[in-house]
Amino acid sequence: MEDSFIQCRGVVIGTCPKTHDPENGRNIRICRLPVEARPRRGLQFAALSREAYDVGGHVTYTSSRVTLTVTPDGWICGHSTREMQGAIDLSAVRFCKTGGLSLTDEVTLHTVDVGGSRLVCLQGHLHECFFASDSKRPVAMLPESCRPQEVLSFVTAGSGPGAFHLVQLRPIRGSGIGGDLMWKDGVWSHDQVHLTGIMYEVNPDALQFSFLDASWTPAGDLRRWTQAGRSSQHLPSSHSPTRVT
Repeated sequence: MEDSFIQCRGVVIGTCPKTHDPENGRNIRICRLPVEARPRRGLQFAALSREAYDVGGHVTYTSSRVTLTVTPDGWICGHSTREMQGAIDLSAVRFCKTGGLSLTDEVTLHTVDVGGSRLVCLQGHLHECFFASDSKRPVAMLPESCRPQEVLSFVTAGSGPGAFHLVQLRPIRGSGIGGDLMWKDGVWSHDQVHLTGIMYEVNPDALQFSFLDASWTPAGDLRRWTQAGRSSQHLPSSHSPTRVT
């Protein structure tokens, strides 16, 4: 299972164009992943680009967000609302290449137990969200086996270049629920919020629970978890977790 998790490391230096025009030197393709490290579907990540300037003999930096898209054929492409030159941190690219569990909308949940701990990875996107209404309630709920150690904040991608969102992950105890995700802010008030790139280590007390075991037990914790979520209007009946193969 450890081999199913992919994470890039390092930076690439160059120009991130606004449009893909290879004939005129504007190529959004950055690099290509090997065959054994490619996702099943296209994924979008929020990444950081830093550009260095010389100001009075001192080096200063300007940081900007860019969108990285990883395609099923392995290409990592960079997108931006304007042409910018800088160093893009590829550590933002992290995903699981195998099937996970359907969490909500087009989002899947992936876990791996390694080194006495557990890593959780989310990937995929929510259906169209409206900040005025969807920011007031959790956009997703997590099982007890995936409880985070503390409140975590992530910047994620939106549906297009320049669209980024702030998502907060909160630990919860009780009723078989381990946490929830709140949409805290965004560039646009109406967008598809991508949760791809969210990866974290669970609380040590969550290791005693197994989401896979519970999900296939009719009277297990997962049933109580989904019922608790529906009663609080956090988890509609159509969003009950199912296996994605």
